[in-house]
Amino acid sequence: MYLINNHSNGMPFLLYSVNIEDAKFPSVDTYETSILSVTIKNATGNSVDFNKRNSLFAAFGEFNERLSMYHSTQNSIPKIQAFSMNETPSTFIEPTKIYLNLNMKSLSGYDKEFQDSCGVASQINSNASMLASLLEFAERQSLIATWLGKQKRKRYKFKDILYHLNQNDILFSKTQTLMNKFSYFECYDISIFSNIYVLFIIGFNSEHYALGLSAGNSFLDAYSGALKEFFQCYFASQRIIGNTSAEKIDLYKDYYLNITIQDFYDSYKFLEESDTLYLHENDLFDLTDNQLCIQAILESFKMLGIHSYIVSIPPHNKQTRLKITKVYSPDAFPHMYVPLLEPERYRICKLLNMNKFPNKGKQIPFP
Repeated sequence: MYLINNHSNGMPFLLYSVNIEDAKFPSVDTYETSILSVTIKNATGNSVDFNKRNSLFAAFGEFNERLSMYHSTQNSIPKIQAFSMNETPSTFIEPTKIYLNLNMKSLSGYDKEFQDSCGVASQINSNASMLASLLEFAERQSLIATWLGKQKRKRYKFKDILYHLNQNDILFSKTQTLMNKFSYFECYDISIFSNIYVLFIIGFNSEHYALGLSAGNSFLDAYSGALKEFFQCYFASQRIIGNTSAEKIDLYKDYYLNITIQDFYDSYKFLEESDTLYLHENDLFDLTDNQLCIQAILESFKMLGIHSYIVSIPPHNKQTRLKITKVYSPDAFPHMYVPLLEPERYRICKLLNMNKFPNKGKQIPFP
């Protein structure tokens, strides 16, 4: 484990601490990085990866995303230009649809609207950031719609997944490890978009529960992301579940980590009615060109009828050279805090022919 602390009497750095831990779960290295801010509790960065360098970079990226969305050096933030990603013209939107700290003085004069980081991503170049934002947007919209309607989707059998994985691949060994660790372990594709995989892995045993969600242009891309997030949730549950002294700072994590295993299972039991889907070779084909991936996703949005925009968020720390973007759509759910959503108001529900919402008002157990 590596731990770097900012000395309390030292220079006013942005970071409070950086913690990199090798979880060795149980034999193959799994690296978890956690970054805390000096001044903003919600500006954290967390990542799990099977590569130490990737874990560190991803956590720093998330930390800078959150820091940039919770703090601005501007005295007053004007309306933000949102660039159209389809045939509709570009527009300007209120910064309260983007920034998360609505108490910032620079946001005075605007109506306050609850927001979260849905559709936000950061990368070192614009195309990569746009692609990550689009996938994050597709992932969260799929989760919210599936939850609200308690809709069955598609289920993948892990035996079939293992059959299509290379036995020397780390995904193969990690999957086997989790299958042995969790008595209940399922993988669903909950995507509401054609040609976009949104994989949702759910598992629990007598002591812990965890889940992982990720979107991708290929099955392997989405599966790898979901598997890593599953580990991240599992490690968090080991540290926090049952720890009543843990500080409550996150609306989603606090709820997710304080439900029972039975409540967790009951929440997602409706997915068990999903039909089984089997992998084909073309599912494993991975597009490596970001621009082609972006075009494929936008075509999926167009097929559904969603108008989307991309917004550039100025990084708090210009020296990072990060490109931070957010996908915004007036047709879609603005956030995933379901108790505040009136699903009948959103065009996406009409496009999906949704008229019944059995989980309306019920928070999603998702961190």
